[in-house]
Amino acid sequence: MARRRIATWLWLLMAVAMIGAATVLTIYVTTVNGRLPGQTEPVTDFGPPLASFKNGKMEFDQAALEKMKADNEAAEKHPDWQTLAVYARQADAELARKVDVKYFSDRAGDGAWVAFNIPQGAEAKIVLNNVKPGSCQAIRAEPFARPDSMGTGGKLPVTVRQYGGVVGRTYYLVDPGHPDTAFSVSCKLKNIFRRHTFTERSAAFGFEDAQPGMSDFFTHPGSDSWLRGFAPLPSLIVNFSGIDNADHIQFIGGHQDQSLDDFEFSRVLALGQSVHLTWVDIVLEEWRDILLVVIGTLVGLGVTMFIEAIRPAIDGLDELAGDSAAEFPEGEKRSGP
Repeated sequence: MARRRIATWLWLLMAVAMIGAATVLTIYVTTVNGRLPGQTEPVTDFGPPLASFKNGKMEFDQAALEKMKADNEAAEKHPDWQTLAVYARQADAELARKVDVKYFSDRAGDGAWVAFNIPQGAEAKIVLNNVKPGSCQAIRAEPFARPDSMGTGGKLPVTVRQYGGVVGRTYYLVDPGHPDTAFSVSCKLKNIFRRHTFTERSAAFGFEDAQPGMSDFFTHPGSDSWLRGFAPLPSLIVNFSGIDNADHIQFIGGHQDQSLDDFEFSRVLALGQSVHLTWVDIVLEEWRDILLVVIGTLVGLGVTMFIEAIRPAIDGLDELAGDSAAEFPEGEKRSGP
C-alpha cells in the first residue's frame, strides 16, 4: 500500500511538472509587446508642467526639467526611434534621387548600421541619433559600405559632432567634408527593434529637420554654423532589405516608388515623414513551430502521467464493483428480513 501511494505521488508530481513546463512555454510564445495576454500598458506619468505663468512672467519648474532630463537619459538607453537626415549644399530633387540610404541589421537588432551613398560632386552632411561613438567612417565610391568592410583603403576623413540640449534627443552630425569622388558614409547604430509578438518585430524611422537649436549654441559654441548654408533634402530614399531573416515586411508611412530597384523594401520619406516597419523573423517562426510541438508533447505526457497517478483509485473502484457482483450473482435475489 505504501509503495502504491509513493508511486501515485511521483506520477502526480511529474504530471504537474509537465503541465507547468507547457504553461510556461505557452506564455512565452503568446507574449505580446513584452506583456502577458490581457495585461494592460502602464499609465505614463508626465510629471509636473514644464512652465507656468506667474505675475505675467513665464517660470520653468526645476523638477519638471530634471524629470525630462531623466526621461531623455532613459530613452537614450532604450531607443525606439531612428532619425535619418541628409543636408546638402544644393538640396534639390535631382540630388535626392541620387542619394541612397540603406539600413542593415542582424536578426536581433544589436548589430545594426546605416549607410549613405552620396554621388560625386555633392557636398552633404548627415544627422543621426542612436549612433555608437567612434563608429562612423567614410569611404570612396563604394555604395552601402559596411563598417566591417572598410579596412581595404579608400577611407576618407570624417568628423562627428554631438549635440543636444537638456531637453530632446542627442544627435550626431556626421561631416565627411567635400570629397572629389562619390563616397559612402556608414555608422553603427544602437538597437531600436521592438518585440511585438514572439515572431514579429517592429522599428520606426523618421526624416526630420534636426538642426542644432538655441540651447545647443550655449553648450556647443559654433554649433549654429555647423549646417549653415546647408538645407535638408526634399526627400530621402531608404532601403530596408538589409534586415536579416525578415519576411512579410509591412510599412506604415512613406511612399513606395515602383521605379526603384527593390521597391518592395524601399520607402521614400519627405521631410517630416516617418515610416514604421513590422516584419516576421523567419528563424523565430521556425522555433515557434518547434515549441508548439514540444508544448503538445508535454501536455500529452502530463495527461498520461495524471492518468497513471489516479489508476490505483480507479482499480480500487473496479475491485469494489467486482466484490459486489460476486456477493449477489446474476439472477439471485436478495431475500428480505
